[in-house]
Amino acid sequence: MGARERTGQTGKRQPYRCFLIRCRLEEGAGPNGATAWRFTVQQAGAYAPRRMCVSVAEVAAHIESELASCALSTGAPRASSQEPDRSQQEKTP
Repeated sequence: MGARERTGQTGKRQPYRCFLIRCRLEEGAGPNGATAWRFTVQQAGAYAPRRMCVSVAEVAAHIESELASCALSTGAPRASSQEPDRSQQEKTP
């Protein structure tokens, strides 16, 4: 499913993605048969493909990858995960 767009506060069309993340506790899925969390990530849409993940880190990596591909396909600037988000910081005179 391609990136969708919405109108932001500036009146410009902005790309966005919506994900559904399901979390389930599975018996015997962890080391030595321990109970472990399993995750399914799916973009919004009735027939969107699902991605199975075994950790929260894998979920985050998948979403980051999807968002990066969205930014590349729309020509939007790509935010670096290593730089702090300055959009919410107060500006001092």
